[in-house]
Amino acid sequence: MTAPGELVIEPKDGQPADACVFIIHGLGADGHDFEPLVPALALPKDSRVRFIMPHAPRLPVTINGGMVMPAWYDILAMDLGRRVDEVQLKKSAERIQALIQEQIDQGIDSQRIIVAGFFARGRGCLPCRADVPCAVRRAVGHVDLLCDRRQYRPRGSQSSDSY
Repeated sequence: MTAPGELVIEPKDGQPADACVFIIHGLGADGHDFEPLVPALALPKDSRVRFIMPHAPRLPVTINGGMVMPAWYDILAMDLGRRVDEVQLKKSAERIQALIQEQIDQGIDSQRIIVAGFFARGRGCLPCRADVPCAVRRAVGHVDLLCDRRQYRPRGSQSSDSY
C-alpha cells in the first residue's frame, strides 16, 4: 500500500491513470529527488501516467560508517561480491512489488508499468527476485532492488525476461 507521504504524481487532466512509472531512488536520496523529472519529460497533455516515487526507510548503512540515511537495504561491504542485508533487500523488494500490485489492482495493465531507478553498482535487471512474485518485467536505468543477483541473466541471454 502506498505509504502516507509517498510521492505520487497523478495525470494533470484529472482523468484516471492508464499507465504508471515507478522511480526508485538510490542510497541517501528520497523520492523527491526525481520530482523535477516529471515536467522535464514534457509528456503529451493527454498522457494519463501516474508517477510513484517511494521513499526508502532510514537505516544505518555499514559502508557509510553506520550513518542513518534513506536506504532500501544495508550495504555491508563494497567488495566485488557487494554483500548486503538480504532480509532488508527482500523486504524492500516485497514493498515495491506490493506497490506494483496495487496499481494492477486499480486497473493499470502490467504492460503499462515501468520501474526505473538508479542504484550504485546496479545491474539494471529484472527478472525479479525468485522469491518475490513479479508482474512487471520492464526496467530502466540501474534497478537492482528487485533483482536476485544469483538469478541475473546478462543482456542478450536467451530469457525473454531480461531487458
